[in-house]
Formats: sequence, C-alpha cells, structure tokens
Amino acid sequence: MRSIHIVPALLVTLLLGLSLVVATGCDKDKKLRVASLSPDHGPPGKKVTIYGNGFQQGGMKRVEVFFGDYRADVRSYDGDDKLIVIAPSGPRLGKTVVVMVNFIGRGSVNHLRYTYKLPPKRLTTKDLVGGKKKKKKKKKKDK
Repeated sequence: MRSIHIVPALLVTLLLGLSLVVATGCDKDKKLRVASLSPDHGPPGKKVTIYGNGFQQGGMKRVEVFFGDYRADVRSYDGDDKLIVIAPSGPRLGKTVVVMVNFIGRGSVNHLRYTYKLPPKRLTTKDLVGGKKKKKKKKKKDK
C-alpha cells in the first residue's frame, strides 16, 4: 500500500523541480543589457539602432530613449536584441550627447554617446575630375 502513496509524492517533487528550472530559465531572459548603438554619429532624423538583450520584455510602450534632453522617437524592435529609434532634433551640430535608454520599471542605462554631425558631402564627377571644364585648343589653320 505504501507504493501507491510514493507515486503522487514523486510526481509533486518532479513538478516542483520542473517549475524551478522553468523559473530560472525565464529569469535569464529578463536580464536587461544595453551594449552599443550604431551609428554613433549623424544628423538629426537619422535612424539609430541600439543593441543589447531583453528589449521586448516590457514592449515598446515601456521604453523611453533620450538624446541629451531630447526624447527620441522609438520606432520598433528587431528581435529581442535591437531597438530602432530616430535621433531627435535639438542638440546643435558638433555636440556629443549622452543617450539614455529608460526601461520603465526596470531601470535605465546611460553609457552610450551620439555625436550630431552632418552627413559627408556626396562626391560628383565634377569633384573627381577637378570641377573645371577644360578649354578646347583652337586648331591652327595651315596657311
């Protein structure tokens, strides 16, 4: 008769162990890490990707990104490790600002930097050739 009581006890122990493993595995997913951003410079309105882990845990409504004192437009997530934002206008060109990623209720990170720069001038064929038109030499007439 004792063997009948052992089966439920074993089942309960197995379920408790399994739930502990599942809870520990979920805990790893909840770790939030912000690693870097790319590009780290550009003009206002530039699409910037912030790389890390655990971004989708709270969803897009639960994150704020600031470039200095100016709030960025959070566009989307790309998986759990990329957050796409638009660099806000406001800081003057040449200024480097701290980028703060605030996961509401889960903490914030502010070790990233972004420098406001104009994009490089596009080269044209005139730039490569020298930009000046060459004068045609007049042909001498034979007399």
